[in-house]
Amino acid sequence: MGAAQATAKTSANEPAAFEAIKTGWDRAKSNCLLLMRNRTLRELNSENGSRILAQELVEELDHTLFPGKRDDKVAQVTEILWSKWLLQ
Repeated sequence: MGAAQATAKTSANEPAAFEAIKTGWDRAKSNCLLLMRNRTLRELNSENGSRILAQELVEELDHTLFPGKRDDKVAQVTEILWSKWLLQ
């Protein structure tokens, strides 16, 4: 459906950020699918609904993949990049 963009704090943190993604990816993917399943088709088809979903996905991915306080994180999820939008 889309991709998340994460930004590492420094290039020295990139290996730690990739490791955090590998470690937490299954949990993050599951949590995001639950967020999406809790939406109605009407919500998903509205411009505001997709914007709110994107913000909630950013927050969920950031929390799951890079836990901790903002200044202590190795990276941060900053946005969702939609590649396909398929609804059934």
